Amino acid sequence: MNKIKNIVFDLGGVIMNLNVSKTITEFERLGITDIVNNTGHHYTDPICSDLETCKLSEDVFIEKIISMSHLNPSPDEIVNVWNTMILDMPEERINILSNLKEKYNIYLLSNTNSIDQRKFLKEVNADNDFSFNELF
Repeated sequence: MNKIKNIVFDLGGVIMNLNVSKTITEFERLGITDIVNNTGHHYTDPICSDLETCKLSEDVFIEKIISMSHLNPSPDEIVNVWNTMILDMPEERINILSNLKEKYNIYLLSNTNSIDQRKFLKEVNADNDFSFNELF
């Protein structure tokens, strides 16, 4: 008798590959330092966690990041820098989710922010013959 009915997944680093150090490097290129520590696992400035917990809107987040740079980057440049951490979602993970969905209720619970979500969904949905949301 199988008692497991539901499985909950995180997105970043579990289903989708991430490289937070790429974003840190890109922020440093813009003269913005000390937002995230070198491991990428601790925010040294609350601006990032405030975005991920909806304490800041995207627009306010972008404005605050722009104000931290002496190079006056554009809002699009900030979005692109923020999204450099997003890598790929390997096909085998999609297959695993599809197979699990046949036997279990699968859910996604993640602190993914709206900026990352928009990029990720656009790329995943464009690269596959299904909508990512259909997996959950």
